[in-house]
Amino acid sequence: MANQPEQIQWDEGVYQLETTDPVQGGVGGTSNRPILNLANRTAYLKDRQDKLVSGETIPPTVAPKNSPEFTGTPTAPDVTLGDRSGKIANTKFVQDTVHGLSSLNVSGNTNVTLGAQKAGAGVQVFTGVLTGNIAVIVPAEQKSWIVSNRTSGAFSLTIKTAAGNGVVVAQGKNAELWCDGTNVLQSTNDYTNAALTGTPTAPTAATGNSSQQVANTEFVQQTANEMAIVYAIILGG
Repeated sequence: MANQPEQIQWDEGVYQLETTDPVQGGVGGTSNRPILNLANRTAYLKDRQDKLVSGETIPPTVAPKNSPEFTGTPTAPDVTLGDRSGKIANTKFVQDTVHGLSSLNVSGNTNVTLGAQKAGAGVQVFTGVLTGNIAVIVPAEQKSWIVSNRTSGAFSLTIKTAAGNGVVVAQGKNAELWCDGTNVLQSTNDYTNAALTGTPTAPTAATGNSSQQVANTEFVQQTANEMAIVYAIILGG
């Protein structure tokens, strides 16, 4: 017994045996024509299926798994804030990580630990009435935040890692902080030998202040006027 000599091709039709066709077998036999048409189609479909499965053929609407080059406006599923993996990040994840706001009531006197998702937002706002000094424990991972301390009560709020050092954020103040993976640090500069330009300003120091606080022109003028009054009284007396 032999098989029909099928070919990998899509036959446009399947031959219909006519009532006048003789019964004829073998290669090219009339009785085998519709069977061969179907066999050719089956071979054609299997060939295409095999190439799709192996990756040899990639449909124009499908991106390759290896180094895909997307076009148009591709999207990706949302990723949980704080995720640090090889998952694709969409623009929402990026915006929430940098600018997303997380508000947390930390009332009381107990330390608060932020999980990766809660700490994933770029802006951290803490509210509530403190009854003791507390620390907000953040993950020991490289990350930066803008922290706003909107608590009340005469107690301190420190942002730190579980085992590292931290930064106290004063009530009513905002601070830009970052973690190096061990400690939380303040993103400020000591401005050593800073060369100011333009018209820089500084708060006016209290009268009689004698410290390293920066003096502005108002402080100088007030001090000079007070000295002039003192001299006038001495000379007039």
